[in-house]
Amino acid sequence: MSKKLRVVIKKRDNYECQECKRKGRLSIETNEYSESGKGKKIQLLVHQIKELELHPDLAFDEDNMDTVCVDCHNK
Repeated sequence: MSKKLRVVIKKRDNYECQECKRKGRLSIETNEYSESGKGKKIQLLVHQIKELELHPDLAFDEDNMDTVCVDCHNK
């Protein structure tokens, strides 16, 4: 996935974690340090909803991408 495509997806998702949003929370990308993150910056990633290993044809499908925070991505 290109850096340009990641920017497009984050912008589309208003720089908010979509998983947190579904749970009624708000996680946005920031340069501020999070209190709960023990000094780590809140960072957002672009995540493939359907795994590319099983769905390589969806590699560049924007509908198969979501913006998620690191915590949600690691779950």
